[in-house]
Amino acid sequence: MSNNVTSGSSYGSMNGRHPQPDGRHVLIVSPKQTRHYCTTGTTSASNTDHHDLRSDTESEAERQDACRGMSIIALLLFAILISLRYATKNWFFPTPHIPSSPTIPTTDEACPETIPFCHPPPHTQLQVARHTPGIPSFWNYAPQGPISVTYDGRSLLLNGQRALFLAGSLHPGRATPATWDHALDLAVQQGLNMITIYVFWQQHQPLATSEIDWTLMKTQDNQPWTLADAIRAAARRGLFVHARIGPYVCAEYNFGGIPEWVPLHSPDMAMRRYNQPWMTVMEEYVTATVAYLTDHQLFAHQGGNIVLAQIENELGEDKTEEERQSDQQPMILDNDGTQQRLLETTINHSVQDYADWCGALVQRLAPDVVWTMCYGLAANNTILTCNGDCPKWLEQHGQKQGGNIQVDQPAMWTEDEGGFQIWGDDPKNVSDYFWGRTARNMARDAVKWFARGGTHINYYMWWGGYNRGRASAAGIMNAYATDAPVCTSGQPRYPKYQHFQALHHAIQQIAPILLAAPTALDHGAAVQRWNDFKSEWEWSDPEKQAMYVYRTNHTRADNQEDQEVVFVENNSGASVVVRLTLLSGDTMMTKATTSINSKNETLIIEMDPWSAMIIMDGAVIFDSFQISANAMAYKRKTEPGPVRLLGWASCAEPIGALSSKRIVSTGPVEQTALNMDADFSSDYAWYQTSFHLKESLDEVSILVESQKGSAMVLFLDGVFQGEAYERHHAEGNATFDFFIGSLESGHHDLAILSESLGYNNLIGRWGGGTGAKVKGITGDVTLSSSQNGNQSLIGVNKEWISSPTLNGGEKGFCKDVKNVGASSSSSVRPLWSTAMFNTPEYDPKTQALYVNVTQGRGHLWLNGHDLGRFWNITRGDSIDKYSQQFYFLPYDLLDMNGSVNKLVFFDALGSDLTSTKLVLSWLEETELPNLPDEVAYSEACI
Repeated sequence: MSNNVTSGSSYGSMNGRHPQPDGRHVLIVSPKQTRHYCTTGTTSASNTDHHDLRSDTESEAERQDACRGMSIIALLLFAILISLRYATKNWFFPTPHIPSSPTIPTTDEACPETIPFCHPPPHTQLQVARHTPGIPSFWNYAPQGPISVTYDGRSLLLNGQRALFLAGSLHPGRATPATWDHALDLAVQQGLNMITIYVFWQQHQPLATSEIDWTLMKTQDNQPWTLADAIRAAARRGLFVHARIGPYVCAEYNFGGIPEWVPLHSPDMAMRRYNQPWMTVMEEYVTATVAYLTDHQLFAHQGGNIVLAQIENELGEDKTEEERQSDQQPMILDNDGTQQRLLETTINHSVQDYADWCGALVQRLAPDVVWTMCYGLAANNTILTCNGDCPKWLEQHGQKQGGNIQVDQPAMWTEDEGGFQIWGDDPKNVSDYFWGRTARNMARDAVKWFARGGTHINYYMWWGGYNRGRASAAGIMNAYATDAPVCTSGQPRYPKYQHFQALHHAIQQIAPILLAAPTALDHGAAVQRWNDFKSEWEWSDPEKQAMYVYRTNHTRADNQEDQEVVFVENNSGASVVVRLTLLSGDTMMTKATTSINSKNETLIIEMDPWSAMIIMDGAVIFDSFQISANAMAYKRKTEPGPVRLLGWASCAEPIGALSSKRIVSTGPVEQTALNMDADFSSDYAWYQTSFHLKESLDEVSILVESQKGSAMVLFLDGVFQGEAYERHHAEGNATFDFFIGSLESGHHDLAILSESLGYNNLIGRWGGGTGAKVKGITGDVTLSSSQNGNQSLIGVNKEWISSPTLNGGEKGFCKDVKNVGASSSSSVRPLWSTAMFNTPEYDPKTQALYVNVTQGRGHLWLNGHDLGRFWNITRGDSIDKYSQQFYFLPYDLLDMNGSVNKLVFFDALGSDLTSTKLVLSWLEETELPNLPDEVAYSEACI
């Protein structure tokens, strides 16, 4: 027993919430009161608000006498147990094999070509600890060269040694070099030994005419920062990598990470299906990705730190709406039978066939890599991993349910999900999915996962970063995963960051025991709980309160102590007092037990609602509900205007379809094809037409059929008439209604600025189609009036001009810049604005610089880098709580050479942005708890 605790047997009765002794000393651990232990030394002070285990009249002398007596008894029992231990030989639970420290070459030794990471970084580099049994660092293996990665039903094995992984998702495509390095350091500090990354195909090949470019971004000195650079940065810190290469990634990323051009000109393509047009282009991408990672020696079998790779993502057999409709349609044949063959290829194969094809593809391309597939269908040669509610999933996919998990595949949780944010949503009443989860909630599920035999967990997201450029999926905010353990700016989110740190510390302590023992998945046992109403102990419903036990039994030759880990959970909305019998022999307490073996030790615990605990050798080492006061002892500090934004200037975006690549036709051209065919990766397009009225009309409206996740601004005769948007994280038709009022007879010019708010990231599952995704004007444009009803403005005798991207975007920033306010026009029109500022002095490791924007909707650039969308939309029904008003300015995108920084804004609504300010923000320690464990708490992250 740790902490020199002497424990006894059982309670005979309980009085209300507080047990009374029945003549024997017991141990109670209550998170809500000071613990009272019989110890060999000092006694902890009493909390006067609670009774302890003694009666109120018991004297201190009597207590000390009792403690001395119990100490003697404990020593005698201990001697007996030691004798029994050495007298028995139990080989069922072997001692865990702990990786030994490698022989590390000195820095002046030459590295063989077979060891890409021969020399470890200097000690000044923050690194994963190399001496944590069961939770290895990459540097435990790197100097030795190639790493063999295998697995069985219990865990992954590195060079034959069992390994447990604590991982977090962070995406280099949503980072900059400096913010990436900072996040990796925080990952090491929190106790992670793995990161999980997505590779965004769209980011590396946005246009069909471009080759795949593995550059993530260009730095301020115009140097490329590549995918390999990001992975190597993790290796330097001792972090392993799980590379999820797609090509579909979901990730609330635009088009699910697939380039928009892929399905455009293949009308028979069905993405993520057993469909030849899709499989051809998909194979080309996967081949290029594997070749790139191989060429840079990043896979474990080459000596790199990628120990796992994932192909595809969340495949399911559920049919899309288009597939259900095609089931009812007769097959249309081309003269040469081409379409027949393509359709038969898809119809005659299931999604499982496609999953198997994916497995065969990566087996051929990279047979020495351990591949995973997640949350749905998987190929036989891949590990099926879980996303979502994985403790429950594990119970449904284990041996008793006929699954492979914990039979010949380890239990791996790829997404312990923390939510995402949608423009305009109220955090308490979201339109899709959920905004975030508390630290208590996520930690409880993590404890339940390990209780059921999990040996890998990954937080999605651990750090979300920002959706730069066009990364956001439909309706998704610029700041991604704002409730993750690390704020989007890179500052720790307290108390979640520190609570998870405490959890990881506990897992590090118990990892050798978990890896040495078989899974307890199917061995959850009921516990005894105190019934206040009956004043007696009763057996719990295991669905509400349960315990899972892991134990190592050593032989005499081991020369080690037996160890025990107990997970206990309260899956109910009420506090409960439970009584556990810790094992001192080979007998486990079961529901059928009528009395408690006197040789066993009794632990009585008061558990909070919806909580889980980890108990090691009789001591509670983690409680998911109890958050350290220090973890909440911070407050948000801000300094408005550390430097001023100077030299504001603006110019108007010319109204109308004016691009040199404009298309004239009888109707508007769909926006995705319009931009892609013109080699523009843009959220915008202009449409223009004209019409003639023979008579004046009243109560006029113009109806434009478009798509969800879109916005439009409409001009009639050069005058702003209104703007409309559909902000939801979804796809499907949407109609925008622009009320005009009265309209005189004669000639009229109509211009529409179309803006994509991102393509839906769902493809082939959960309502997402498998074909091309469309934007812009995708249906009719109707002129509605009280006199003439509805009249279509599209037809054989009509002329439409469709123009890709923005007029200013094609030419670069407007040339005819004017001082803000110089224009006398009162009409709203899209506006380009610019401002300059000097780089302020601050510490980027603890402080963050933001631009505070509360007007308009558009895109923002810093020194030529597109930082993504800004929008002044508010949360739910609020009039002053913006979805996002602070936009992070990465430190390594600022000028450090004495030149000024340049901010450029494109605002579709033409707002006056001169009220925009810079803000510096940081967290400051406080004496008392200040930051609660709440979802969307505004002071935790900005």
